[in-house]
Amino acid sequence: MSASPTSGQSSTRIELTGAPDQISRLVALIGSTGQIVFDSRSQPDPRGLVTALVQVRARGQETPVPTRTAAVTVQAVLDVDTGAWPDLPAAPGVERIETRTTAALRTLPGVQEARSRVISVLPLPEVTATEDSGGP
Repeated sequence: MSASPTSGQSSTRIELTGAPDQISRLVALIGSTGQIVFDSRSQPDPRGLVTALVQVRARGQETPVPTRTAAVTVQAVLDVDTGAWPDLPAAPGVERIETRTTAALRTLPGVQEARSRVISVLPLPEVTATEDSGGP
């Protein structure tokens, strides 16, 4: 456990190495148990493995921000229609979704600047409709 010198709050840094989809799932699990303060991922190595450095803080340790501006890190997962994004997960599709996500975030009230980064693109399981799926 390490303490952030500016806030005095305790946090833990975790380093993970593995396949990008496995790392994404693990980071999501970590985020469900604490507040992710920082998440940085390397580019895949020749074996296709990435290294992630994640800093996490226990929930409930947030303190009021004493200034009129703050950096807010938001982690979001978008379920997308791949028909609208046919070039995912290739670089052009990733760049296009990052650009459009950043533009959408900039429209939020009070946002002065926004940045976004695609962490992973994972297929969702197919959902088939049945006659019984409509409920009783």
